Amino acid sequence: LGIFPGLICPHYDRIQSNGVPRLVDFDQMMKRHSSELGIGIDHNAALLISGSDFRVLSIAGQSGSVPDSLGDTFFEESSGLPGVWIKYVDVDGRVLSKV
Repeated sequence: LGIFPGLICPHYDRIQSNGVPRLVDFDQMMKRHSSELGIGIDHNAALLISGSDFRVLSIAGQSGSVPDSLGDTFFEESSGLPGVWIKYVDVDGRVLSKV
């Protein structure tokens, strides 16, 4: 849409209708656009941006991909908390993620 620079993937922790996790396709897209910053937003989460401030909102009691310990390991089975991931491609072409 061109509203924000970078790439955004909603429903980041879900499986697409073709059986492929959205995060897999998003990582491939990140590799094709390696100079961009990416944001993966879980199904039960939202990113609220106001000027230079932001907040991650989530639905209480729902699951997501972020571990309770706030590590940088994605929970594919959505057994963590709903959240938002920042993604980028390093100089070696690896897609890295952080909460």
